[in-house]
Amino acid sequence: MNFILQSPDLGLLRWQQLAPASLAANLMPGSSIHSTSGSFGTISLQEYKVLNFTLRLSTLELIKELRIRFELKQKGLFARLALSGASELLEYNKPATSFKLNQQLVQADEQVAFTCSYNKSNYVFFDACCSGGMRNMLTACFPGLEDKFSGCPVSPAGIATLDIVHGIINNTCTPSQQPFFLDTAGRQLFFNILFHQIKTNATTQTSGREIEAILKAGEIIREDLGTHYTIPELSKKVGLNEFALKKLFKAVLGIPPYEYLMQKRMQQAKQWLIEGRSVKEVAAELGYRPSDFIQMFRKYFGYTPGSLKKRS
Repeated sequence: MNFILQSPDLGLLRWQQLAPASLAANLMPGSSIHSTSGSFGTISLQEYKVLNFTLRLSTLELIKELRIRFELKQKGLFARLALSGASELLEYNKPATSFKLNQQLVQADEQVAFTCSYNKSNYVFFDACCSGGMRNMLTACFPGLEDKFSGCPVSPAGIATLDIVHGIINNTCTPSQQPFFLDTAGRQLFFNILFHQIKTNATTQTSGREIEAILKAGEIIREDLGTHYTIPELSKKVGLNEFALKKLFKAVLGIPPYEYLMQKRMQQAKQWLIEGRSVKEVAAELGYRPSDFIQMFRKYFGYTPGSLKKRS
């Protein structure tokens, strides 16, 4: 592995090439798997490694509070995306920074290293690292951006970025296809991360409270996909005026609230259909009549729910 994980509480973590039973239903096909267990719980790592990229899914099932220091052995560009759970980044002589669902951390320092504090809970992170040569190629597309990487900058992850991550995790490539797919996905992933970082830096005058409000609005939508909240309703729930909500929602999350709802509905619908739920059941869960759901699904994906179920 191209990194070191150690705990100020436990010392250097020791790994074995073994998938815990709890991971059986969530394996990334063709990945190498390492895990470590102890009085703290279990940590599992699933990793893809190709020429220019290392892509890793980390699952933490903790039964006690724990601090973990991450240190990358190589120079390059590193990104972490939070897919589940909220931790705290601990930096020397600085207040702790919350690192929450659908946020990204990007580092391009000479030494990539940071410490996180975790509560007794479950966490899922996606880590991506590219080589020094690839980093130079990518950052050349965004002059001046590298100055923004000092410390541990945390920002909302873009919708396109999260889509690429889930595409990597759920890929069904054959062993011969996977190297090409992962190299292409790695380039797309880092391009989108940097592109979104540019947009985030362009809105630096947005206050932390406003960003928190937008992230809360996104959470409200995701947790109740069967309800179409209006702008006035969301505005009241998160404490922003309607103009600020519309403007900042797109700036922070990449698309307007209604498009965000549609995207999350269709992604969830596809997952439920793959899991075997009926079209009628999925439509009702998401607030559609079956005929309207079929039409919306076909418009979004280019094929019908029925054809997806046949493929599955």
